[in-house]
This record gives sequence, C-alpha cells and structure tokens, in this order.
Amino acid sequence: MYKNTKVLLYGFGNIAHIHSKYLTILNIDWNWYDPYIKNNNFARVAEISKKTLAAYTHVMVCTPEIFHYDNYTEIRKKGFEGKILVEKPAVLKKNELFILKDRNLSVGLVERFNPCIDVLKKYFIATDCASLDFVRCSFARDNNPRVNAFVDVGLHDLDLFFHLCNPSINSFDLHRGIDTFFLTISFNKNSVARFVWSNETFAKERSITARLDDCTLQADLLDQTVKNHGPKATIENLYVEKYSPIKRQLEYFLSSSPPNLSQKSHEFFVSCLEKFEIL
Repeated sequence: MYKNTKVLLYGFGNIAHIHSKYLTILNIDWNWYDPYIKNNNFARVAEISKKTLAAYTHVMVCTPEIFHYDNYTEIRKKGFEGKILVEKPAVLKKNELFILKDRNLSVGLVERFNPCIDVLKKYFIATDCASLDFVRCSFARDNNPRVNAFVDVGLHDLDLFFHLCNPSINSFDLHRGIDTFFLTISFNKNSVARFVWSNETFAKERSITARLDDCTLQADLLDQTVKNHGPKATIENLYVEKYSPIKRQLEYFLSSSPPNLSQKSHEFFVSCLEKFEIL
C-alpha cells in the first residue's frame, strides 16, 4: 500500500518518536533531522537541502510551535513539492495563514481521527444543538513548560468544534487564570459552546458534551466511549470501534486522501491569540 513511500521527520522530540513507531509498524522507510540533537545518529539526516529532500515523498514537521511556519517555508523554498504534515498549530500569526492554501499541506490535529468523533458526527445535528462543552485538562506535573495551555492544546477542540458544527459565530470571550483558559462562544442562532483548557489540574480529562434537542451525547476521548442520554432517562452506550488516532492520522496522511487543513479553526485560533494577547 505504501510502496516507494519514504518519510522525513523534521524534529525528533516526543511526537516524532511516536510517529516513528507507527512508521516502523507500517513498514515505511523513514529518517529524521533535528539540528538540536547531536548524540544519536540512528536514521539521522545530517542536513536539510534540496538534494536531501528529493529522496522523500512525505515530510512531517514535529518541531516546537514557534518554528512551524519557518520550517514549512524552508522546506518549500528548497524545492520539496510533496506532502507535508505540520503539527498543530501550523501558524501563530495572521500573516502566516496563507500557507493553509497549500493543497499538499496537512495539519497534525490528531483528535479529528479519534473514533469518538466519527460517532458524534453520525448523531450530531448542529441546528438542534443547545450547547456544547469541551474539556481538556492535564496533570500539573506533566504540563508543557514551553507554551501555555491554550497554545498547547486549544486548537484541538476548536478544530473539533468547527468540524462538528461548521458554526456561524456571533460573539466570543475568553478568561484566563495562571495556565487555565475558559472560552465561551455564541454561535448560530441560540447555541453556546464552552471550552476549558488547563495544565494545572490533578485529573487528565478529554471530553465533549453535546446537548441536542432530543438527547445529550457524552464522549470521553481518552476511553473512546460515547453515551447517548435519551428523553426517557435512558442511557445507551454507543458502539465505538477503538483505534489509535495517531496511527489513523498517519495512514490518512500517507494515502491519497485530501489534506486536513482546518482553515477556519486556525483563523479563529489566531484571532484569539491576537485579541486576548495570549502569546
């Protein structure tokens, strides 16, 4: 299926290590490049050049967020025309959004490939939605010291919000603690979405609650379960075919499928960064 596929991992931190594991499982040839790692030569590329890039069909940019735009433009300027996956967020500034018009660019928004989202999408009707809650909290000791919680994980849920609802946004407001963010969005006619992102808690949470006209759907993205609360106090455990979202995203990226760009969610994400001076 992946004959003649060869992948370059640009950056070799934690997420790149995970990708390399699945690339190996899929029996795909891969190498890595990271100018900041000097003590490991296994499968390493010494430099990024036009000649080096010509050997690869796909490139995955797994560097820190602030370098994503520069890494992407470097790769394109050196003549690589193949598929690129840039981990989220792809950009942090309004004047960088234009790169999302690249039809060979995908963004690493792995939660869109969580099988729970397939089930929610099947039952979800945006026009019947009264409210949505998104919660994404992490253990304080495991937080990402490089960036705040909004920059770190906010785009995951904003992308799911746009993916599920394709909303027309009326207004929004954001409040911040030390490293806890609360965002409220009024959308469509009378619907409300609320988001909580925190790296200061003692419980790992990844959940979505959708309150529709005829039911309430509760999805646990960690356990990959979805419950349907019906009008007569019934609770149905909907079938979710469990699967690794990272592996599924990788398979999608390496296939001939269209790119996962998330233009609208990135535009909204960047507008929040600028309006509330989050960076």
